[in-house]
Amino acid sequence: HQEKEYKVIEQGDIAPEVLKSAVDKYGGYSLVNAYVAADGTDYKFILTKDGKDLTAYFKNDGEFIKEETA
Repeated sequence: HQEKEYKVIEQGDIAPEVLKSAVDKYGGYSLVNAYVAADGTDYKFILTKDGKDLTAYFKNDGEFIKEETA
């Protein structure tokens, strides 16, 4: 299992359906960084709320994959 390559993107470059899913799931969080997989299949977001960061992964169709806490 090889670690995926991700590249940094701007919030405006996030696919609308992915952004909607992320906002629906993480309402009170602020986006720190957004990344897209080099193959375009999924997105990774670094989110923060109340001084706690988490990493959320979404497929490019907006489906939630997983969440990791730091």
